[in-house]
Amino acid sequence: MEVCIRREDLVRGLHLVQGVVERRNTLPILSNVLVEPAGEGIALTATDMEVGLRSLIAAQVRRKGAVTLSARKLYEIVREVTADEVVLRVVQAGWVEILAGRSKFKIVSLDAKDFPELPLGADAPQGTTITIAAGTLREMIDRTLFAVSS
Repeated sequence: MEVCIRREDLVRGLHLVQGVVERRNTLPILSNVLVEPAGEGIALTATDMEVGLRSLIAAQVRRKGAVTLSARKLYEIVREVTADEVVLRVVQAGWVEILAGRSKFKIVSLDAKDFPELPLGADAPQGTTITIAAGTLREMIDRTLFAVSS
């Protein structure tokens, strides 16, 4: 797998999945994010086995494949680099290279086949897909937040 992504888009996508990634390391794969080609870019998928999130990001897919990476480590690396684009490239089994400008990182990956499948949207058994603008959803949450117990 090899993909080229705008750093800003990747940071935004990884920020979203941080809230879902398993922090209590019961299963190592749950602290990872699944990175795989989807449509005109990539999908970042995370789950804690109760909640799942899939974020679609525009990217240039140079070589197809899927990999899981530590969500926290990937986020920290991508957030700190200053390059405009980030390249994720599988260099050998179990290792992914992150290239950003003159910076180069290697991090351990786990097999994408071990990542739990999520029944998302139309793929879910008898599932219904709902598309809603982010601003509308934010407004709906703001209007009902007062009713949430603290």
